[in-house]
Amino acid sequence: MAGSPGTGNGQVESGRQLGVVFYVTIAISAAFVLCGVLFTEPFGAALGALAGRITTGLGRMYMLISAFFLAFAIYLASSRYGKIRLGKPDEQPEFGRFAATPFRVLMIAIAYSLFRALRTDYREERKQMEEIMRRREAGEPVGQFTASRDD
Repeated sequence: MAGSPGTGNGQVESGRQLGVVFYVTIAISAAFVLCGVLFTEPFGAALGALAGRITTGLGRMYMLISAFFLAFAIYLASSRYGKIRLGKPDEQPEFGRFAATPFRVLMIAIAYSLFRALRTDYREERKQMEEIMRRREAGEPVGQFTASRDD
């Protein structure tokens, strides 16, 4: 087809230029990689803090939403909607079943991690947080940080 974005084998048709979305995506990805390479410590600390805020602030809701989307994807893949053929009816799949194995392993690893996290008993974490708060109120050092504040 003259107006189709690709030929079906991952190559762009001759004469067709890559769009703005492609270049913006490449620029954002390159910026992340450069920040990770050039500013390893602060970038890692910032991403760690962001991940910590997400998991601490949303807690179980974050894990439940992730588990829901994973279950929904598994449902779609195993239902009649998973049998829908993409592409023309007479085309062969671009990749065979063996090529999809790494993606299946990745999905299993994600599912295992999510369900293990959902089963985690948060009572121990709560006890640790209460101990940290008690130490802060008493003015004792907490880990590598001190509880002294200049309020």
